[in-house]
Amino acid sequence: MEIFEELVEASQFKIVGSMLSACVIIFLLFFIASRRVKMVPHGLQGALEALVDFIKIDIVFENIGPEGKTWLPFFVTLFFFILGTNLIGLIPGSFSATSNINITATLALIVFFSIQVQGVIKHGFFKYIKSWIPAGVPVFIGVFMFPIEFVGQIAKPFSLAIRLFANMFAGHLVLGT
Repeated sequence: MEIFEELVEASQFKIVGSMLSACVIIFLLFFIASRRVKMVPHGLQGALEALVDFIKIDIVFENIGPEGKTWLPFFVTLFFFILGTNLIGLIPGSFSATSNINITATLALIVFFSIQVQGVIKHGFFKYIKSWIPAGVPVFIGVFMFPIEFVGQIAKPFSLAIRLFANMFAGHLVLGT
């Protein structure tokens, strides 16, 4: 039993170390790239601007529209955090934090509550809940649709968390064997 507890403790240290390392490296990359900002970017500034533009145009604006500009920092933070921890996990002897279900579930909870709170702020509580059921649906069908949509709202982020965890865990398992 003591050996198991020591293994869990060691893996938790690796997870925290991986996340901290990823955050420090990402901060340093952006700090270095933004020290001498130029109108025509090149080098590290160009690479990071290209990634941020990819997130802005192909992810945020494509799915949310121009009003998604306020969500851009959130998506950039998630993207670079997941990318950083996954890249650190490629280093032999290190650990990818996203191969731990606790980390992916926490990210899923953050995304879930951010979306729900923003929906309530933008539309109001009752109008937001009402938007889960398409307009024109008869009330007796809406009674059945609401619980299904409620479960769907909860299941989406957790299914993504499970997928990310399973992919990273399977990759580590394959590399380990």
